[in-house]
Amino acid sequence: TLGFTYAIPLLVKSFLGDAALGIYTIVERLLNILKQAYLPLIQAFYSKSCFFYETRDWANYAKILINVFKIYILIGVFSLTTNYFIGEEIIGIFITKDINLVDYLSIGIFNQIIISIAMIMVNLYIIPIGKGRVLKKIYFFGMIVFLLTFNYMQRSYGLMGVFYSMLLVETVITLIMVYISYVYYRNIIKN
Repeated sequence: TLGFTYAIPLLVKSFLGDAALGIYTIVERLLNILKQAYLPLIQAFYSKSCFFYETRDWANYAKILINVFKIYILIGVFSLTTNYFIGEEIIGIFITKDINLVDYLSIGIFNQIIISIAMIMVNLYIIPIGKGRVLKKIYFFGMIVFLLTFNYMQRSYGLMGVFYSMLLVETVITLIMVYISYVYYRNIIKN
């Protein structure tokens, strides 16, 4: 994940220039506000999910996962809706009216919804069951997908292609995590 965090701005600057890097940075800063809405929920429910997993209280464990998932989806849908209807006005007041950031933010918010599902899988399932070592392989595979798609996407769609590439990578990573979680869950239930 740190590879993505630090490499993307460098790649944007190298391939698309300073103006694109400025837009990318603004969008990332705005998305950080959304990311901050997700983190306290994970922190609040992490110890409970570990406890319910350890005591094999599957009903309460599932309830936590479902409730956090619902809250994350509500935050994401609220953010997308707000961006769609009044994002341009809010951005115009606080940042600038000269650059249309709404489309970039929409892709970024949708990407954050996908990432939030991965956060739930990682923090409330994969780590509590002791399978954290698999994350290195998943993120390495994600980096390969990113490297294979980034150049084509940025050449075809410019800065929007960077956001498309990130969305594709996060979707692939999240689907792998959901699949792995399903496999581990199925094995736990059998035992």
